[in-house]
Amino acid sequence: MAIKYNYIVNRETGETAYAIKEGKYDGIIYTYTDIQLPEVDGEAAEEIPVKFTYQVIKNPTDEKLVDNTEFGNVIGEIMLEILDDALANDTVNYENRNDDTEQSGS
Repeated sequence: MAIKYNYIVNRETGETAYAIKEGKYDGIIYTYTDIQLPEVDGEAAEEIPVKFTYQVIKNPTDEKLVDNTEFGNVIGEIMLEILDDALANDTVNYENRNDDTEQSGS
């Protein structure tokens, strides 16, 4: 089920947020704060378990969003659509934010 949403870019920071444009979550603006895609064998995997966290920027609804599985599924579907589109158009922007860095010997 495709959900209507818009991209919103913060003029000052350049960060992208998403605004849901329909249904019971209409008007909610949020951003993904961490997305984790595990390494899997593409031919062996039927489903890829994606983990993500998010931050709600604006919630004009009466919906409680903390620990809300349905909302998590909705924004998860949006994220997969965004990733699928980026892969199809070769516009994936990957940034590794791994905290396992070595300290220099200086």
